Amino acid sequence: QWEWWYSYIMDGIPSLAELEERIDIVDWYALGLQLKLNPKKLEAFRVESATVAEGRRKMFSCWLENSENPTRRELITKLNTHSVGQNRLAEEYECYVINQGETFITSTFSSRKYFMQVIRDYRFYCFILLSVAVIFAYNGLMPMARKFLLPVANQQTQSYESLEKHSTILDHI
Repeated sequence: QWEWWYSYIMDGIPSLAELEERIDIVDWYALGLQLKLNPKKLEAFRVESATVAEGRRKMFSCWLENSENPTRRELITKLNTHSVGQNRLAEEYECYVINQGETFITSTFSSRKYFMQVIRDYRFYCFILLSVAVIFAYNGLMPMARKFLLPVANQQTQSYESLEKHSTILDHI
C-alpha cells in the first residue's frame, strides 16, 4: 500500500549532508567513476584533498551539481556494482532511506484527523473559488470569471465529486 512513497523517496535527490553522514566510503574515486564523473576532476579532487572525507565531499558535491538526475536509487545501484563493491553500505543506506520515509509518512499522514482537516480545507477553498466565480458572473463580470476564475475553480474541483454540482452550475451560466 505504500509503494508510491518508496519510489518517491528513492527517486529523490539526497542532500550533501545526508551523503556525508551516510556514505562513508574510502574508495570514493571508484564510486565517482561509476557515477560518470569526469576522471580528470576526480583526480584533481584526490590531489587537492587532505583527507578521504574531503575528497568524498567534493566528489558528491560534483555529482549533485553536474548530474542530470542524481537520485538515491542511482547511488545505491552504483554502490552495488562490482567495481565499487559496497553492497553492505548500499543496503544500510537503503534501509536508512526507507526508515526516514516511513517516519515522514506516518508522522504526516497517520493522523486521520489531520488528513481529514486538510481535505475539508481544500474543499472549502474550492467552494470559495466557485462561489466567487458565480458572484462575478451574476454581477456582469462574466468575461473576468470565464478568463480567470472558472478555469482555476474547475481545475481545483475536478477530483472532488461532492463539488461536481457546483461546476455544472457554472457551465450553465
